[in-house]
Amino acid sequence: MGFFSKKRKLVRGKNAVLAVDPARKCGFAIFDKWGLLKESGCMDGTHAMAAAQLMDRTMPAVTVIEDWYLGKEKREGIKDTAYRNHLWQAVAEVFGVPAVRVTPRTWQAWAKVPGGDKKAIVNRAKALAEQDGYKEKIIQDQGDAIVIGYWFIAESKAGRLVAAT
Repeated sequence: MGFFSKKRKLVRGKNAVLAVDPARKCGFAIFDKWGLLKESGCMDGTHAMAAAQLMDRTMPAVTVIEDWYLGKEKREGIKDTAYRNHLWQAVAEVFGVPAVRVTPRTWQAWAKVPGGDKKAIVNRAKALAEQDGYKEKIIQDQGDAIVIGYWFIAESKAGRLVAAT
């Protein structure tokens, strides 16, 4: 069984998806049970309490986390990058929320944006969000999370992602 029912409604949870770009300035996007963007923003991505408070407030059916990827970055930040990514995984597990990881290349290819092109990612996020009537300002890390959420919803509705049973 997939994450969405035949009526295109998320199978469990009042908030369907919490999408997260676990950077120092952590972007997040919250989608409702129909897959519509309801809220997005940025927060301190280095504190477990902030992550837990967001998880507690939203209680999503699933959390989608951008998997850590260093790319051209220096290896000096590997511990911080891995910590932030695993922090979100752990918070989701504590709350009993399934977590799905996605590589940057996967969601960026789906969105048809060149990897690392921050302006293109923000513009794509704005275009997707405007389809849902979302008019708030969108910045870079927030834009990543928005596109990650839309990637997950599109792939789930197409039946390419399956919920664990």
